[in-house]
Amino acid sequence: MPAVKEVINVLHDKDYFPAIIYNTNGYEKPEALAEMEGMVDVYLPDFKYLDSKLAGEFSDTRNYPEIITGSIKEMYRQKGSTLILDDDGRAISGLIIRHLVYREVARIARIF
Repeated sequence: MPAVKEVINVLHDKDYFPAIIYNTNGYEKPEALAEMEGMVDVYLPDFKYLDSKLAGEFSDTRNYPEIITGSIKEMYRQKGSTLILDDDGRAISGLIIRHLVYREVARIARIF
């Protein structure tokens, strides 16, 4: 995250202000995300599981449910529930959560 912050600061120092889309797996501490407040226009986290057993089995992160829920709460605190689009329909501010359905993917993978 420090490198991301540095790049954003360099862009802003050069008077370049592109929309910053933070594409993430969501496995960040809320305190680290709080440091990004005001720098990120759109958060785009993955949301894989709420089941710690599945998280442990498929991602070796049994604490994933606790981490992801804290992370998304922090993103929501910063961006709220309104997704703002530009005239071309591109997201310019907000939170978009991608929910990845691993249970079925894992079940299918076992077949092969």
